[in-house]
Amino acid sequence: MGPAAPSRVAAVRRAHLYFTLACAVLMAFSRLREPLLQSEQRGHTAPVDDLDTYRRAGCDNFTNDRWQPLRPAFHITVPWGWMNEAHGMFQLNGTTHIFVQYNPKGFTWDAPFWGHVASPDLAHLVWLPPAILPDAPYDYNGAWSGAATVTEEGVPILTYTGGSRYVPEQDTFYQTQSAALPQDMSDPLLKWWRKPDTNPFLVQAPPGATNYQFRDPTEGRGAVHKALTLPENPNPLPKSHYALAIGVQAYCLGGAGIYTAPTMEGPWTFVGSLYNQMNMGDVGESVCASSDANRSNWRPSADGASCDQFGADQRMWEVVDFVELEPGLHPRIFAPTALIVVT
Repeated sequence: MGPAAPSRVAAVRRAHLYFTLACAVLMAFSRLREPLLQSEQRGHTAPVDDLDTYRRAGCDNFTNDRWQPLRPAFHITVPWGWMNEAHGMFQLNGTTHIFVQYNPKGFTWDAPFWGHVASPDLAHLVWLPPAILPDAPYDYNGAWSGAATVTEEGVPILTYTGGSRYVPEQDTFYQTQSAALPQDMSDPLLKWWRKPDTNPFLVQAPPGATNYQFRDPTEGRGAVHKALTLPENPNPLPKSHYALAIGVQAYCLGGAGIYTAPTMEGPWTFVGSLYNQMNMGDVGESVCASSDANRSNWRPSADGASCDQFGADQRMWEVVDFVELEPGLHPRIFAPTALIVVT
């Protein structure tokens, strides 16, 4: 054998080692994913196992400088596990706070909480202890999407949808709206948050809707509030009040219900619909009046309507929002990748 033979043997051995390691990783991932998938299908009836894992997540203050060179330098990434959309961003005293759905126990959705990242300039990121954990009966199955509202007193309030008990007949979770507030307003980073005893602050879904498709509240002092307080309205909302929109499915139509309240603690009152599929012209006609609406394989909704609540033709509007790009130009955002602009 020539002098190149030993190098070829070494290369084969390295390839065999890498293959063995890859198989071991895949097997480990399969064992990890199986119970997570089962928990997603059944839902949690108590706090997730080993909640300390959640409490520790982010507490090591991971920063860009400590992360691996292949990680994005100016984008939020998690040290480990699963991450979904960012929400609840606000600025207070020169610091920007951003929250993300994060599951440090695996690579699937399961029961997420709100991870918390702070930054003075949106370039240097500091991970903080989680703001919201799935540790209460109304959010055992996750702290879902939401928003942040800063009151006139400068107190930020996080509002989010809590995934409560799993309902096999509906193949989804009972959904209500809850809140979280800082424990110590003198802390510049707002490291610790608490859930008030008034949670969930909003339980009643709009008429024709159900608590199985009722989620993702907007901020309470955003464009919805501004539109309702305009003096040209027949009955304008007092500026001291709050108003938010929540994604729903009502009477088989996707839409956004509007709620108002004198304080963020409530009581909240349903006052109407921000927008729904009936306002969408051809889209509403083709989707809502489709002859497929009587397909026998569709699961009936909780209010007895015949519509597809959870399948491929799901009409629930998720992560709705309402913003003002310029005076008089208001896009409604939903689903979360669709956009309607109205004037």
